[in-house]
Amino acid sequence: MKDTDQMKTFGEREDIAKTREDAGADVSSTTLISMIEGVYP
Repeated sequence: MKDTDQMKTFGEREDIAKTREDAGADVSSTTLISMIEGVYP
């Protein structure tokens, strides 16, 4: 995704968060790391 806001919104969706939690991820500690500036100047 080229838009960081879209990426953040996607990551905060309840269904996505639940799937990640069910897989063992600690979604409360998730930090968005963006490489967009380096890939899409």
